[in-house]
Amino acid sequence: MKAEILTLCDSGVIRDLKFQTKGGVDSFSVYSRGFAPVYRYEGPSHLKFFLAGDVPEGIETPVNLVGEVDLPVGASRVLLLFEKKDDDTFHILAVNNDYADFPPGAIRFVNTTGEALRTRIGEKRFVLPPNESRIFEGKGDQHGNIEIAMYRDREGQIPEKIYQSVWRIDERRRTTVFLKAAATRVREIDVRKFSEPIVPEKEE
Repeated sequence: MKAEILTLCDSGVIRDLKFQTKGGVDSFSVYSRGFAPVYRYEGPSHLKFFLAGDVPEGIETPVNLVGEVDLPVGASRVLLLFEKKDDDTFHILAVNNDYADFPPGAIRFVNTTGEALRTRIGEKRFVLPPNESRIFEGKGDQHGNIEIAMYRDREGQIPEKIYQSVWRIDERRRTTVFLKAAATRVREIDVRKFSEPIVPEKEE
């Protein structure tokens, strides 16, 4: 499989994260403050990550395996989100990042809260299941602004508003929003926005 891989982690830095490619063992680092440079990957669609040493010859699963994930079938661009677990391994969410489905100015929501979120953005409403993503395409008001609200969606209960804000639609960027359960009671949800600037294609 060939794919351009973009990475992000939920906190800190993961340094020298190793994995198997078609040409052997390679590595990259993953950051929480912004996307790392795109990695042009060629290898198996099932990725296994480890932190130290080489993959022993003939051993399919390294003894120091810290995470694994299946890349989306047919995707030429993939976003990998690494979430650290209590045992120092990682839950890895793979999102199809193909630009044909993610146009300039769009906002992609990725729900890692563990529960369904009822979302309202402008006049559009949808439910975002846990560990899934949804892309919003739309316009803001005359100033480019749009109101966003999120509600906890629990069966048999009235939806509870846990987030409300006004965002600006930027047609020069693709914006990915990660939704995560807050670590404290001060906030109901952590909302982290990351943008990819639009790079004009070179004329031949």
